[in-house]
Amino acid sequence: MKPDIDIADRAESSLRNVFSNAIHPGDERLLREGAVDLMDVEMFLGKSHVPWWELDPAELNLGRACLSALSDSGLYYVIPAYVLMSVRKIPDDFGWSESVLILIRDKGRGQLTFSKAQFDVLEDLFFAPLEARSLEFDSAIFGMSHYTLVNQIRANKNRESGIGESGSVIKS
Repeated sequence: MKPDIDIADRAESSLRNVFSNAIHPGDERLLREGAVDLMDVEMFLGKSHVPWWELDPAELNLGRACLSALSDSGLYYVIPAYVLMSVRKIPDDFGWSESVLILIRDKGRGQLTFSKAQFDVLEDLFFAPLEARSLEFDSAIFGMSHYTLVNQIRANKNRESGIGESGSVIKS
């Protein structure tokens, strides 16, 4: 229906606006420290010219395992693309939403931060809808996992001042 399209368009516009600084970090900075093989992140190699909102949802869905190999800079680039998949109601066939929630909860490798505006958009477009869907499930294993992760993220936000002013990866 037209209203849903308008809502999705507005949500995508908000997401693009607050994550406009989430750019591809360059092939040499994609892989996390300690990861040994660029093949783990090959779906993102050579895409430094591709904005996150143009990443292929089918590749992201199938390639969720690569999230564990990405650096914080790489995660900062792809997390908005996964949130956009959620906004577009692309099925989570391979568990990417849980992986993304865990990475946000754990601040990636420890240096991943989001501005207040970014966190607010994540809350509205990703955390709250996942939490609501998780409460609809009779099967608590999948649903409670999202519910628990979302509430852990919120508790971390309230407990610490780890949300950066501009959002980004803190470079040491």
